[in-house]
Amino acid sequence: DVYKRQGTTLPEQLAQDLPQLVSGSNRQIDNFIFLVPGVTGNGFSHRINGGVDQQTEVMFNGIPEAFSETAGYTFWNQPPYDSIKDVDVLTGTFSAQYGLGQGVEQYHAKSGTNAFHGNALFLYRDDKYFGAPGAYYDTNPNPSAGNKIDVPSPDIETNWAFSLGGPVYIPKVYNGRNKTFWYFAYDRYRKSFGQTPITLPTAAEVGGDFSGLVNAISGAPIPIYVPIAWASNSSLIPAGCNPGAAPGSQFPGNKIPTSCFSKVSTGVLSQYPLPAPNAPGHNGINNFAPTTILLNLQTDYSINIDHNLTTKQALHGIYWQQKFPQPSGTDWVNSPLNGEQITTILGRGLNVTYSNAINSRLVVTGGFMYVYQGNDFLPTNLLKGQFAGALPSGLSGQPNVFPSVGFGGGGWEPQPFGPGNGLTSTINHKKGFSYLGNVLYIKGRHTMNAGVDIRTTHQDDFECGGSGGQPGCAGIINFTSDITANPTEAVPGATSGNGFASFLLGDATLGGRGGAGNTNLSNTYVAPYFQDDIQLKPKLKVNWGIRWDLAFPFKNDFHTNQLTYFDPNAVNTAEISTKTGQPLLGAMAELGTCNGCSGWSQQTMNWHHFSP
Repeated sequence: DVYKRQGTTLPEQLAQDLPQLVSGSNRQIDNFIFLVPGVTGNGFSHRINGGVDQQTEVMFNGIPEAFSETAGYTFWNQPPYDSIKDVDVLTGTFSAQYGLGQGVEQYHAKSGTNAFHGNALFLYRDDKYFGAPGAYYDTNPNPSAGNKIDVPSPDIETNWAFSLGGPVYIPKVYNGRNKTFWYFAYDRYRKSFGQTPITLPTAAEVGGDFSGLVNAISGAPIPIYVPIAWASNSSLIPAGCNPGAAPGSQFPGNKIPTSCFSKVSTGVLSQYPLPAPNAPGHNGINNFAPTTILLNLQTDYSINIDHNLTTKQALHGIYWQQKFPQPSGTDWVNSPLNGEQITTILGRGLNVTYSNAINSRLVVTGGFMYVYQGNDFLPTNLLKGQFAGALPSGLSGQPNVFPSVGFGGGGWEPQPFGPGNGLTSTINHKKGFSYLGNVLYIKGRHTMNAGVDIRTTHQDDFECGGSGGQPGCAGIINFTSDITANPTEAVPGATSGNGFASFLLGDATLGGRGGAGNTNLSNTYVAPYFQDDIQLKPKLKVNWGIRWDLAFPFKNDFHTNQLTYFDPNAVNTAEISTKTGQPLLGAMAELGTCNGCSGWSQQTMNWHHFSP
């Protein structure tokens, strides 16, 4: 087979005999593709023969998967490991039948037979009893194990799975031997893990008393100063505040009078009290051990049905569903100040194929595939009502979430409040439909394939989590140590001042909010192709083919979202050239035909994409 010489088949025996890594997730169907020469990277970001990232074609039973995003990444949407028989990895120049990829992973599903067959797996891991602490924690305190020495990190994982297949048999109703078969696979992974200690302010510090605050490394006291900015901007001083010292001087006794507390900060701490430190810590850090146990639970199942219509015609189908809620962040308090969020992954797929061997020279095949992937992030503790420090984002469909309040700059800073980076939620739903029809015809020295590959995709994406340093829709407010530091210090905030002290005063260093509306995009792809493999001599074969890739431009649903982009030719009336006195070119523009919009809503179609 010409295609096998251009790639590698990873057989079922290999997947059964080689050890499989289970750590942090269930078994992955693409784990062994990295044994193939030329395949590098990891599950999320892998390349075949130096190809571009996330440009791998993934196929199930000969039908390509229509990806809306992250092409080639099977982790979020895959059938169970035990439902896959083998995989072909094509790494070279391959047939015109394959497109939209710089390498191909082709998975084949298992099938039932006349005899019942299957397997079962159980894995148990408990580092408390079976794990070693490692070279570092042999002699150093382990923060995830109560700062004890020579103790491993708590990690309990289980993975159990089974599969079973055979003929469809209903007593006195239907006997499917030699005709209809089924195969069922199920996989369940569970990981529970404790959390590492965090740092929280003491009751005295919540009350403004920082006389016990010391540098975590040196143990030296950390003085807190009246903000020097109060000397030039009296609006920063809370009403009724009597600091007892001039701006730029240390608070007497290193204590901030409660009369100088910000009303917003006081309201937050009274409405959402902080838990008291419950661990010894070290010089005030790592003094609170969260008591909740995080749970990562993944389930995946599939059902395969194979039916022989006649001796020459057959139907094959597989349906799978994968779901796992994955916690991230720190779960330390049952209030909107909590930093935990849940990423819920839901994937499912349906693959149906038909084959008809009309005669020894002519075979007709066709198939359909549907895939869906939901990838949603949501904080576990939402805000009820309004927070005086930041109004809600106002974006329809986004939950009300406490803004991210961070503390930084000093030698001691507490756990941030709220989800990280101003996250409110991310709603990312993707679906794809694939249709493939192929005719195989053999005549003389020629083996010809002709067909058409049709795909449609849709993505509903509403992300408010912030990225690349940009804050999310809930907003971020940062308080740093330089505000309450010694103004004459070489690096203000290095050995004096404290971010939490700045928070009590209500003096923020940075505040911001970002966000974008819902994005609703869809597109269609059509590719007719023809391939001819000519066996000129026993040791000489010539392969030629052509594929017409018609990737139609994305369509935008203007009823639910507005898309903006940078137009280098748009007149920017807010930016005036110092040389000409005229507005500069280059401004943000909105797609569409509305008043002030760009006047166009999609790219021009390119009809000249031919390959290979």
